[in-house]
Amino acid sequence: NIVNELMFNSGDKVKGQHVFDILSNLKQMTKLKRISQVYELDRNFALAYQKHLPASQVEDLELETNCIDDKFVQILAQELPRTKIKRLSLHWNEIGDIGVESISAVLPKTRIEVLDLGRNQIEGRGIKALADVLPSCKVKELQLTENSMSPDDMNEIFKIIHLSNLEIFHFYDLVSQEGLE
Repeated sequence: NIVNELMFNSGDKVKGQHVFDILSNLKQMTKLKRISQVYELDRNFALAYQKHLPASQVEDLELETNCIDDKFVQILAQELPRTKIKRLSLHWNEIGDIGVESISAVLPKTRIEVLDLGRNQIEGRGIKALADVLPSCKVKELQLTENSMSPDDMNEIFKIIHLSNLEIFHFYDLVSQEGLE
């Protein structure tokens, strides 16, 4: 019960039954607040997460650089309202508009205050879905760096910033080169 952070080295292969075993013990790890540096995830992590993470005390979940796609995010999003997660980092994955729409649909029902979606494949529809829910959620910090968005997509966020709880918005390298021509 003294574990505060569960961190995996980048060389670890966190796959299959190993992940399921780790996450099935989350209920006993009552002090665990952060899971980070989990790399090379597979579908088993999503299934284990869905079954065990909502009952845990985890507030900080980093799933960066995992080739996470829209299907994985759809599974993840279903459980987010039942978790204590305040910081969710899905930086540098393969999340597109469908994945962001899934997160956006549940975001107002979550405790998430920091959302990192930088370096994904988010464009118009995803940004519109996110912009629509920002005024009704707890997100204070949003990272959308290095996504391929047009100036119009970016304006969707700028139009609602004053209505939301956003205090920090990371958006450098956000606009696609095509949008600038």
